[in-house]
Amino acid sequence: ITSINRSIFLGYTLEELIILGSITDKIHPDDIGFVTTQWNHLFPPTNTVSMEYRLKSKAGDWEWVENRIHIMSVGAGGEPKEIIVILRIVTDRKIIEEQLAYQAKVLENVNDVIIGTDGKFRIRYWNHAAERIFGWTTNEVLGKSVAEVLKTEFSQKDREASIESIQKTGVWRGDVIQYTKDGQPVSIEAHIMMIRDLHGNVTGYVSTNRDISKRKEYEINLLQSKENVEAANVELKMGLERERTLSRTDGLTGLFNRRYFFELAEQEFKVAKRYQSHITLAIFDLDFFKNVNDRWGHQMGDEVLQHIGRIAQSQTREADILARYGGEEFILLLPNSSVRKAKYVADRIRSSIASYRIGKDESASNLITVSVGLAEAGEDVVSLEQLVHHADNALYLAKKAGRNCVRVYKKRTSS
Repeated sequence: ITSINRSIFLGYTLEELIILGSITDKIHPDDIGFVTTQWNHLFPPTNTVSMEYRLKSKAGDWEWVENRIHIMSVGAGGEPKEIIVILRIVTDRKIIEEQLAYQAKVLENVNDVIIGTDGKFRIRYWNHAAERIFGWTTNEVLGKSVAEVLKTEFSQKDREASIESIQKTGVWRGDVIQYTKDGQPVSIEAHIMMIRDLHGNVTGYVSTNRDISKRKEYEINLLQSKENVEAANVELKMGLERERTLSRTDGLTGLFNRRYFFELAEQEFKVAKRYQSHITLAIFDLDFFKNVNDRWGHQMGDEVLQHIGRIAQSQTREADILARYGGEEFILLLPNSSVRKAKYVADRIRSSIASYRIGKDESASNLITVSVGLAEAGEDVVSLEQLVHHADNALYLAKKAGRNCVRVYKKRTSS
């Protein structure tokens, strides 16, 4: 160094730099080889050599400098004689460049698709993930519209929401379908942001797109599994309900069976005794039913029993408990009914059955009749079994009285 146009450079005074004579020992170790190579380009002399490298300041910091070398004169042998070196500190610029380079590297290596567009959605940036997922190279898509390349499909609701959201907030996030170069659909979670300049003008958009195809497939499979489980549960409940119904009902008539009748009747009997309310029990027995089977066959006998069950059921209340007692016998419990009211119901059932005939023959032999025994749970009746026994005794009296009639149990005397 023979002269310098500034009094201070990198913290060194003019005198200090002239005393140093050279700044070579202030060059960063990693840059010295590069700088030496560039200086060697001056031999044979060239007009200008430019380079950037780091120099240590007087404070000990490494500063980036831009170096331009001009040969002013050469010696007799053609070697450079006078050289002007223009140095400019560019540390701030280098830091920004390094940050931009780092950011670009990050953007190129993230797994998510990143697409940059201008204000008219023409593609300006397309990272490696976009190439990998959609199959288009950067050169193939630059300048084209996103809609043309990816054929984005919104639901109608999401399309309207995206436009409204971007206009109001500059941001939208939602799920869309986009297509690869070979036409394959890809489920995408998109996050779109509007970019504005310092004056607030829209200059473009950045969209971060995540491939959620596997997640969607998992959600579909999970939903299908859930639906299968729910269907299985419904089927199981229906099966259990069928089993419960079968365990409670008589397979021929569809009425409650004897076991379930006594299960319900025990509860009603206890309630009636606790609250001292009326409760009456009736037993119906088809008269000469053996003759029906012998003359018409067991199939017709089954049809008669079914019909009798329907007649009896049509004449009872929802609160009443009707069941097939066994064989050709039916049993009926009437809660909150005195024996007088129950006798009216029993007589109405008996009368309806008596009007039923087997076949079209009007002869008396085709008539079906029933005998009925009734008993009310008075104060002396302490169990359902005792009540049934009383109704059975009344039924015996009805049979003895000529059948096709109703008889009521009375203590000591019967009528």
